[in-house]
Amino acid sequence: MDKASVRVIAVDDKATYSTGQDHSGREVCLIVQTNGPEQASTASCIAVEKFVHSGLTAMASGADPASQVVAHLLPADVDTSALTSVAARREAGVLHQVRSEGSGQLVLQRPNDGLPAVSELPIEGTADTFSFVKFPE
Repeated sequence: MDKASVRVIAVDDKATYSTGQDHSGREVCLIVQTNGPEQASTASCIAVEKFVHSGLTAMASGADPASQVVAHLLPADVDTSALTSVAARREAGVLHQVRSEGSGQLVLQRPNDGLPAVSELPIEGTADTFSFVKFPE
């Protein structure tokens, strides 16, 4: 991991979410660091040319199952409005699942959040779709 490339893209009550690149600049990485007494962290990386087609998912969890955090980083040109409507139905006071930042979009998955197992999302400016796959619960 090239430490100079790491940028925090979101923080919520469960974790801090960052992106970065490997030393060659050929891989994009998603870093998840949980908050609380049982801090856990993970990093997941993928080649840039693969990221544009499949995105990137990372999961971190302490000993307590309630501490589990699943984050998906999607390319910026994927239309996530279908996922936003799911987030809007969540209880008041709970953070939304979709946040945009820079060249990617962060989708936060929570237990029983109503996200479908698979969503075909349009890619802006093309007739192609992006397959968003929810991490198994």
